[in-house]
Amino acid sequence: YGSLTGKSVFDTVEQAEFDADVLTTLFSHSQKPSAKAKSRKRGSFARQETGVQVLDGTRAQNLAIALSRLSVSVPDMVDFLHTLDFTRSGPHTEDMELLLGKLPTPDEAKLVLVHAGAPHQLRDIEQKIIPLCRLHDGEIRLRIAHIAATHVAQHTRLLERSGTLQVASAEVLASGKLHAVLRTALKVANYINHGDSAGSSGAKAISMRSLPAFSAYTIGGASAIDYL
Repeated sequence: YGSLTGKSVFDTVEQAEFDADVLTTLFSHSQKPSAKAKSRKRGSFARQETGVQVLDGTRAQNLAIALSRLSVSVPDMVDFLHTLDFTRSGPHTEDMELLLGKLPTPDEAKLVLVHAGAPHQLRDIEQKIIPLCRLHDGEIRLRIAHIAATHVAQHTRLLERSGTLQVASAEVLASGKLHAVLRTALKVANYINHGDSAGSSGAKAISMRSLPAFSAYTIGGASAIDYL
């Protein structure tokens, strides 16, 4: 690299101590892990789980993570989804969102329930989801519960947004100055694109889909937006 020219922001920085040999030695040692380190790395992998595995690896991992983060137990969640009793306190909205799209499918539930009489034969995650597998239409019930839990908040937000749009629309309709700007913009675009009534031809260079299109039409250092 070249030396500083006197115009760099680093001109006033003092020269740092640097030993290339130390750096080379550091990198060379980091590239050759010891046999002990290799052995430790091999032993760091998670132990292989035993038992019948119905879910594939990704499904099992995602479901296990979701269940571990629930603020309620799986039986309590199943009881709530079975009754759909919204008059009593149920799982939090966050709990439902954790499980959306992750509940056992009907085919997976059937395969798990084959071993329901001897759950110890199953892998740990399959044992935990047995109550969920016994729940009929679990995913549909979960979505209904989630809609019920979030309806009031969503309704309030949508009402506020609709009110804001209504106010903004009223201001647009009442703004005489804005109307004048839009009429002028249309005249400018028509002139540039088609010329005037005297017969001069236009450039057909502006699309009137939006006002920013005016800035794209430039001659020298000026654009149509400058005139507008």
